[in-house]
Amino acid sequence: MMEVPTGSHIRRWRKSLEITQTKLSDMSGVAQSIIAKIENEIVDPRASTLRKIVEALARFENPELLHTVQDIMTTDVAALRYEDTIQTAIDRMVKDGISQLPVLSETGAILGIVSEDSMLQKGAIVMVWLAKSCIQTQQLLTSGSR
Repeated sequence: MMEVPTGSHIRRWRKSLEITQTKLSDMSGVAQSIIAKIENEIVDPRASTLRKIVEALARFENPELLHTVQDIMTTDVAALRYEDTIQTAIDRMVKDGISQLPVLSETGAILGIVSEDSMLQKGAIVMVWLAKSCIQTQQLLTSGSR
């Protein structure tokens, strides 16, 4: 069974890694003021709070290990609004060097994803449709001009 670390244990661990409380706060998502209270044993933290702190310290201690997707995710996410044009999506992908963009509703909920592949597939369908339309129009013009 795992031993629950005390506030003083967390402080020693953090200091041995030469991390500030602010850095630990950024890494764990726990407010710096709460970390200070835990380390000074002023508060008895929830298990979930303690887990966030311990996991952040473990990730910092062993950065070569990928612990969760949180360790590799991008937090500054480029996104599209559902009413944005396809040209806007293309421009943003080229500018940011990315191949996928989430599409958000007015409230910020994710509605879907636009990717280079989906645009190419849809683009191919549109091109085929346009080609057929042009052929049909051309046939009409040719037969009408006879």
